[in-house]
Amino acid sequence: MKTLYLLVPLAPLAGAILAGFFGKILGRTGAHVVTIAGVVNINNNGSLFVSGRIPRQAKVVGIDEISGKPLAWEVGVGRGKALFLGFNWSHGSREQGQMLRNLLSRLGLVPRVECDNQNLWVVLRTSGTRSMLFAMNLLTSNARARIRCRPGWSKGMIDAGEHDVPAMSVKCIPLTTGCRK
Repeated sequence: MKTLYLLVPLAPLAGAILAGFFGKILGRTGAHVVTIAGVVNINNNGSLFVSGRIPRQAKVVGIDEISGKPLAWEVGVGRGKALFLGFNWSHGSREQGQMLRNLLSRLGLVPRVECDNQNLWVVLRTSGTRSMLFAMNLLTSNARARIRCRPGWSKGMIDAGEHDVPAMSVKCIPLTTGCRK
């Protein structure tokens, strides 16, 4: 019985060691190391959709490191761009957030909200010349963050200041056209 108690917590560790050292030998079904938009070793559940054929003018922006096959690429469409991401998204790690920021940047999108605390979710909503920031803290401890944003009515980023957000709560931060830049 003691052997079983030791085997249960050590089995995942043994699997990780095998995948790390023998990933290339085990092949696609044995291990996955994913790199997308310059972010290495992105957490995934093993469900990858690699592209056998991609458009001739497409640029590969992500690969399965084990097989070397492309699993993310971008292509120009009219005056814009389109991204293919053969990756099962489950936002559960920092590298997935960084991957998303890098991919959106490739499309030419500029963030309208900046928060120096990655543990807070911050959303900006605007109607006319009035805007509201919502800072959500899902953790069980209080959080503090400096928040900057650019509502549609502003020509530049606005410093919304430093805010304390209690644990398990949402703080509403009203903004008006008189906010400081």
